[in-house]
Amino acid sequence: MYDRVGSAHLCYNKCMDILKRFTIKYEISESGCHNWQAATLKNGYGLFWNGKKNQLAHRWSYEFHKGAIPLGLVIDHLCKNTLCVNPEHLEAVTQQTNFLRGGAVSKCLARTCCKHGHEYTLTNTVYVTGVRGRICRTCRNSWHKEYKRTKRANDKLLLTAGA
Repeated sequence: MYDRVGSAHLCYNKCMDILKRFTIKYEISESGCHNWQAATLKNGYGLFWNGKKNQLAHRWSYEFHKGAIPLGLVIDHLCKNTLCVNPEHLEAVTQQTNFLRGGAVSKCLARTCCKHGHEYTLTNTVYVTGVRGRICRTCRNSWHKEYKRTKRANDKLLLTAGA
């Protein structure tokens, strides 16, 4: 069995080994970003084996340098670079704050037409939702008519099948 000093020394060495493995996997850019060079996911985030499991590299960096991520918060890249693992570029925020900072709302509002080509006007825009953005009245009405037609057809099938 190890004494307190010995086990603390082993823990320190293990942490330093993990940190060494981590630091060789990124390169520092002129902007100060620590760009992840190792394994990545399709969505553009780095992946790091922490000794027990794969973990998102930016989350590992935040937790190692700043502590546990508070419950209910996500890590936002202040530099807008998903490959960056620089702890100074990472901040724990709510999902809503992360969403708003990402510019998704402004991108949505910059569109002038729906995906079917109907222009967004005061009379053709139903309302704005947090996730889906604006709703085209023409498309909504078409969808609703088709839904009712399909529902009537299904109800009719059920009645004839039951008789």
